[in-house]
Amino acid sequence: MKPQELMKRFLTGTDQTGRFIVSSKITGITYFVEPIDNGKPDKLW
Repeated sequence: MKPQELMKRFLTGTDQTGRFIVSSKITGITYFVEPIDNGKPDKLW
């Protein structure tokens, strides 16, 4: 699966799933986050 396709599929329905992507400015690593709790996170990291 291509990275762009993966990101599109992961971010589909973010209002219902609360999924989001975080990229480290120091390491350049991208983290795909899906909260255990329902809904959107209260705060962004």
